[in-house]
Amino acid sequence: MDHGMVLIPGAMLGPHQPLLSYTWLAGRARDAEAYHVEWPADRPSFADLAAAAPWVIGQIAAALAALRQAGVPYLLIGGTADPHWNGELARTLTPHVVEIPDADHGMIVVGEPLARSAAVLGRVVTAIENFLDVQVWPTRH
Repeated sequence: MDHGMVLIPGAMLGPHQPLLSYTWLAGRARDAEAYHVEWPADRPSFADLAAAAPWVIGQIAAALAALRQAGVPYLLIGGTADPHWNGELARTLTPHVVEIPDADHGMIVVGEPLARSAAVLGRVVTAIENFLDVQVWPTRH
């Protein structure tokens, strides 16, 4: 896939949650192919979310190892309320990082009105579109 994007869901959700759906739509509007990582039907149950991280990393290890060697720009997005997000590490991998204060792994701002989380979704999607148009495919759109 030379004009594409890889969409990786969190452990609890599939690739068609709102954030990834909008990301897919942004790519589609730019004629990109999307590769949706999907979890196997027999994935473990994660009553303890901390137990999800090693399993998810094992599922996507090849994609994560490839980030350091990527010859193309890529965007990493995370929230400061996500215990699995490491903004410092993300910034060592790429200069293209969007870090959302108080957002969890699903870009939800817990304890706040849902409109704040919807605004986060809008901010993230705008960052994705800008990244695609400026860094990845500037002449395509």
